[in-house]
Amino acid sequence: MADTYSQGLMITRTKEEILGIARKLGIKISSNSKKEHLAILIENAIIAHPQILTKALSYRDFCVYRILTTSNKEKDSFKVIELEVLIEFGLVNFIIAQGNKTPITVPQNTANAILPVIDEIINDPVVYDTYIKENVIIGISTLYGVLPAKKFAELFNKYQKDTFTEYELLRFIQERPRLEDNPCIDILGKKIFLSHIDSYDTEFLITEINSRNNLDYYEFDKNEILDAIREPYYAKNKQFAELELFLNKFDIEESEILFGDLWVSIQNEISPGKILSLVSEYVQLKGFADVQKAMEYIVSYSNSVPKWILKGHSSNELHNVAREDVVDNVLHRNFKVGRNDPCPCGSGKKYKHCCGNN
Repeated sequence: MADTYSQGLMITRTKEEILGIARKLGIKISSNSKKEHLAILIENAIIAHPQILTKALSYRDFCVYRILTTSNKEKDSFKVIELEVLIEFGLVNFIIAQGNKTPITVPQNTANAILPVIDEIINDPVVYDTYIKENVIIGISTLYGVLPAKKFAELFNKYQKDTFTEYELLRFIQERPRLEDNPCIDILGKKIFLSHIDSYDTEFLITEINSRNNLDYYEFDKNEILDAIREPYYAKNKQFAELELFLNKFDIEESEILFGDLWVSIQNEISPGKILSLVSEYVQLKGFADVQKAMEYIVSYSNSVPKWILKGHSSNELHNVAREDVVDNVLHRNFKVGRNDPCPCGSGKKYKHCCGNN
């Protein structure tokens, strides 16, 4: 068991990982130093000036850290994903114990230095503003999937009322450990794109998005953007409630993970059949009738959620817009469509079975 911060780093980190922590905190140290010396230098820097942690930790990380160090009751209430940054920087460790519990431990010497100034850090408007900027970036990435860096900066400035250029935005993303993996920075041709960590084939998504040049990006409100930082994220709407109610009859295990995987699969244009196979890994469907019903709910949910390839629009929304346009053409512009002609909305169905079906 590690009693001090440096001992914890020595036990749980490689030398390269310790060097990485130093770089992210802006601590200048020689890579030729021994591992133990590096760990002690970082420990001394944090104890001497705990505010250097604001270069790596977010407002929420500090709030979580305060709870962990002042309340024994709430330690077990956090998921590992909520502690990732604190764990990465050695401020929180896990001790594998007997039984099912994996207690959380906090090095006491660094806690003694951080706690006297933690309220000052949490109340610093710059720390909170940085946290909101990170949330907006994560939310945009989650709801739009893949965007040119220039468009991403445009949306960021709109939601945050800021004036970042695309290069200032890229630098901010690269400097914040919380944004290290999401969004990802991709260079395709001469363009820089920012893509969600769960985009399976960025080039495919870009091709699909570019094929819709006449379609404007959907405008989410800021609350929708900030809600999209949930992990795992999935859109909650009427169709989701119906799907969830149906699946709950089968005693789902790890439902949050299932719904997160479902969302990601829909965004990556995975076929309904393969999505059904994914659902079957979590749920034991009983017979053909249940399989058929599950497929109906999955397709209904898929058509109702905002999609990356549709620039944030849902399939239902675009179908309804196309239907209105067709009706407008037929009724007001003397544009005649035969009942057996292909529907002008582009569905591939006959007009009588699609937008002409009253």
